[in-house]
Amino acid sequence: MQRKTILGVVAAASVLALAGCGRASLTTTHETYHQDGMVAAVKGHTNASKVTYQVDGHTKESLAVHNGTFVIQVPTTTKRQSVKLAANGSRKTIHVSAAKSLTDYQSLQKSFNQALTGSKLSKADQGKAMALQKAAASLKKQPTPEAAAQVGALQRDVQAAMTTAKQQAKGQLLPVKTPANGVSDVVSTKDYRIRMNVQNGQVLGATMIVPTKSFKQKATQKQFGTSFALLTNGVGADSKSVMKQFGKETKSVKSGSSSIDPIYSKGVKFTIGLSPADIYIFVVKQ
Repeated sequence: MQRKTILGVVAAASVLALAGCGRASLTTTHETYHQDGMVAAVKGHTNASKVTYQVDGHTKESLAVHNGTFVIQVPTTTKRQSVKLAANGSRKTIHVSAAKSLTDYQSLQKSFNQALTGSKLSKADQGKAMALQKAAASLKKQPTPEAAAQVGALQRDVQAAMTTAKQQAKGQLLPVKTPANGVSDVVSTKDYRIRMNVQNGQVLGATMIVPTKSFKQKATQKQFGTSFALLTNGVGADSKSVMKQFGKETKSVKSGSSSIDPIYSKGVKFTIGLSPADIYIFVVKQ
């Protein structure tokens, strides 16, 4: 009787051991992840060939595992998110912290597009635009037929110039329509790209990507510099201060430095990343 009992225990243990062999190990580097750039990078290890994950009850997705390691990029939102992971029967839940909004998208695109279009005006047309503002203000205070005629003439000239400027800025302007939730390229030119994480109309992160080869050309530097300065202003930072610090940091890289310090301005953090092909500038709220 005792022998049968021992054999039964051994058999049960063997079954459990065999069942355990089929179960994948599943670990993550943290229990809670924070925004890094525009996303939270959930990193982990498993002996399974793929990992399935589900963010806050949305559609389940799967990711291939390479050398026992996986990285899931989860776009941050203004709320804390739960991410359920599964690999061959092993399950784990981690969290992604809420991120702060840089600004609302519509306010950003209006100020960015207006300023970028204005930058395409000639000096003469910029002078007419300033004259129009002054003439319109004077007309409100002291309306006269002569003043009204002057404003009308200036308006026609400025509107024609703005139409031409918009054509010149085509492809560099932010989309008027608010992008769908998630990370997407909102501007893509041969010289640079602007990528944003937009959630429910709020911009939670932005990235400017400039090809290293293009960045060495003066024309590209000017185009990029204008857009970068306008984006910086649009998210509430001091563009003059940021551009000055950015210039110092890029010069240190050319001198052989391998590290680039983050730039901070009015609660906005600018992190510069380098790859063999591109320069990345990540913009997030502190």
